[in-house]
This record gives sequence, structure tokens and C-alpha cells, in this order.
Amino acid sequence: SDVCFGKGDAPSVVAVATGAPESEDEVGYMKSFALYAWLFGAELQSTALVMAPGTLVILSTDGQAVGDMKKIVPAAAARMGEEGKKWAVRVELIKEAEAEAAFVKAIEEARGESKAHRAVLVKEMAADGVHPGKFYSAFKGAIKKTATDGVKDVNLAETLAQAMAVKDDVEEAKVKRAATVTTAVFRNFLVPKLEEILDEEKKVSHSKLSRMAEEAILDPAKSKIKGVKTDQLDSCFPPIIQSAGVYDLKASAMSDERNLEGKCVLVS
Repeated sequence: SDVCFGKGDAPSVVAVATGAPESEDEVGYMKSFALYAWLFGAELQSTALVMAPGTLVILSTDGQAVGDMKKIVPAAAARMGEEGKKWAVRVELIKEAEAEAAFVKAIEEARGESKAHRAVLVKEMAADGVHPGKFYSAFKGAIKKTATDGVKDVNLAETLAQAMAVKDDVEEAKVKRAATVTTAVFRNFLVPKLEEILDEEKKVSHSKLSRMAEEAILDPAKSKIKGVKTDQLDSCFPPIIQSAGVYDLKASAMSDERNLEGKCVLVS
């Protein structure tokens, strides 16, 4: 709770929401969706979470998501509080037209009589079109309506990164396995393929090479990976291949249609 809510004058009401992107590509690396995947195992759309010490409210227009969370959230929250202190938990299905009023109510309930800060994902809220749909617009409206004079919103991004960086034994084992697979693909498939293309002066685009590398990730035999089954593998993003002096160092970069050249090849 120290990480999420801080101490003293630190933020004490966490408010996060997602919109309704039309494709998975638009989800990208948004921390709101990452948080939901981390907490609930799904990138939930049109879902809001409001949390303060002892209080957790989840609001969504997705009936299936609400049904699933009603099964898992109360039990998880029961383990969060100090001994003898139970969390007040509410998971509710709402209509889009009623969303703003529901958000205002949840934030005010979590805040109580205090003039607590709200911790929000400032960058996501400020960017146009990141979270499309009326649900997220209603969330932004509620944040504006519940503003308190002299109390600034605090950026939650770094705090969430710290919280999600902590791994349990199961997660740690998966990270190690992912590192083993990545290393094997790089060493046993991608480096030899790069050398072959450059030595034989073949014309192969960065995008095609990226697709080949992704296929190698999903097929253990191509990278000589032992002890891992195909259904245990997936790529978190298409491999990024860049060369010839044109580079984009962002994690969201894409392999382009230019052909591979032997002038400083970047692979990630």
C-alpha cells in the first residue's frame, strides 16, 4: 500500500480507466491496460478502477468482465487489508450514460472527508484519442468535477511501474524462461540469418526478417530450444530490425520495408 498510496501528503486516491480501442495494436504500452492485465489477466476495455486505503471500486460496461471480477476481486481484497480490517469492495456493471455520475460517486466515496490527492495516469488522460469512446470521456469529466482547490493530481505512472516490477516466484520463472528463449532465437536463428543475408548480399527487408524471427520464436525447433512447447510461447511484440542509419529507439518502433544493410544493425 505504501507504493500505491504513499505516506503523508502523497496521493491517496488511485483512479484509472480505459477506453475502447478498436484494435489490439492501439493498446500499445499503455499502463492502464498493463495494470489490468497484471491484476486480472485481461486487457479490460471500458473499465474504471478507483482505490484508496481500505476501499476498492471497479466499474465497467462489460458484463462478462464484471462477472469474472466478482468471483476473484473480493477474495483477493480480503488478503490485502491488515489483520482485522476488511476492505470495502464494490464491482458494478454500469451503463455508459450513467458513467460520469458513477465515477464521481466512487471517487468521493474513496476520498471521504479528506482533501486527498488523486493519482491518475496524466499522460494517457492528456493525449487525444488514446482512449476512444464515451466511457473514458465520462471518466475525464469525473476527474474534472472532483478536483479540489489547491490539491494537484499526481502522476501514477512511475508508482505503477514500481509496483508491477515486483515478481513472485511464478513470474520470475517465466521471465527466466522468456530470456532463455529470446537468447536462443538470437544466437541460433537470427544472427546466422543476418550473416547469411549480408554475406550473400541478399535483398531482404527489415519487415520480412522480423516476420522470420517471430516465426522462430513460436517454433522451438527453428531455434533449437529444448524443454519448451509451442503452446507455451508467444511474442510480446514483433522483433524490431533496423539498419542503414535509420533508427527509432522507442519500444513501439516497427520494422520497415527497407532492405537490410550491414551498417550497424539494431535488433530488439
